[in-house]
Amino acid sequence: MDRAASHTDDFGGLVRRYPARVLRATSLIEVVKAVETAKTTGLPLAVRGAGHSTRGQSLVEGGVVLDMTGVEDVVVQGSTATIGAGATWESVIRETLKRGLTIPVLPDFLGITVGGTVSVGGVGGQSFRHGLLTSVVDRLTVVSGEGEVVSCSRDRNAGLFDAVRGGLGLCGVITDATIRLVRAPERVAIVKLRYRALGDLMADQRKLTDSGLLDYFLTSFAAEDGTFRLSIEGVKYLHAGERYRGEAILGELGEGAREATFQESAYFDYANRLAGLPELDRQRGRFHPWMAMFVPGSRGATFLADLLGRLEPRELSEGHLMTYVVDRRKIDTPIIRWPDEDWLLLVDIPPTFASLAEANSFSRRCVPILGRARALGAVMYPIGFPVGTEHMTRDDWRRHFDWDRLVAVKRKVDPACRLGAPLGAITRADLQG
Repeated sequence: MDRAASHTDDFGGLVRRYPARVLRATSLIEVVKAVETAKTTGLPLAVRGAGHSTRGQSLVEGGVVLDMTGVEDVVVQGSTATIGAGATWESVIRETLKRGLTIPVLPDFLGITVGGTVSVGGVGGQSFRHGLLTSVVDRLTVVSGEGEVVSCSRDRNAGLFDAVRGGLGLCGVITDATIRLVRAPERVAIVKLRYRALGDLMADQRKLTDSGLLDYFLTSFAAEDGTFRLSIEGVKYLHAGERYRGEAILGELGEGAREATFQESAYFDYANRLAGLPELDRQRGRFHPWMAMFVPGSRGATFLADLLGRLEPRELSEGHLMTYVVDRRKIDTPIIRWPDEDWLLLVDIPPTFASLAEANSFSRRCVPILGRARALGAVMYPIGFPVGTEHMTRDDWRRHFDWDRLVAVKRKVDPACRLGAPLGAITRADLQG
């Protein structure tokens, strides 16, 4: 289980840390042993799946990195799947599709792991209907910081269940998750709409949110000829024998869409359309100073207009800005303090740079963007900036979480604060207060 090679960096390429030990688990027993190793040695523990974090969340200096990629079983029973935390969504979907089933909310990149997604929340183009991925999780098996194995759900050990979903690994190591499944489509009809004006795009986004016209959609702002190309990409799921006349959607929307294209694809091919891109970036040695935030829906247009005025298209020449609509009423993840509105807009800024200097320069430009987002009541999606920087202080973490609830659970399951140490979100002093 002990590995000679250490995990020193992650997908972001911005942070490098050197662990004392790297342990790879292939079973629940080995996860427990790894946690006990951290306990007996007094070392902090970082949990790592695919290493797709961008700010060192899965890295730890002088501690233990627990590699979960060997915990990858997928067992489908009826309308649920129990999935090892180290399984990727690609492997999950390949298995569930054998039964004609799929996950209601999926990330766009299927190469990340189940445990990592549940620990951060999980957003996708279906979130306007289903909320976060954490909202369709029914049960978790968790190993506490004391090495205890706990099964938790909304009805059993509910405090831990709530603290672990979206809790960034602060209160336990997820070893498996039982997730609700839905009928999978055979094919998808893909609609791509292009706009000249942000107001027209936002108006159609609202119509798509309120209607049943699409089952998945996102908006995208990509660099093109020195300006931003504004577009909506949407999908209608097609089951056996169903047909879709894509042009019909235009009659339900406004007059702002200047160009529309339509095509069809097999469901799995579309869901897995980004396969290989992150690995290509790793081979090229690229850097990803990503940033994402949940903006109150009523402030979405204002924030986006300001953001597009602050960014230069050349900064997103490799990458783009995109947004997802999220139904907050269906977010069953109470450990996070969500904006008090029915609709949220997840604004995701995922640029790619060829040099660390360029990436760091862009990170500095994110500081005023962060200030503007916070002033509008946004909540950070902690996949990137400002996590791990001086702009995410312990006071910021207190505002991010339902702090009293988090501390109460943390005292019980990880009083030594071994879990989630790289985040710097909570310390033993917080537990003694």
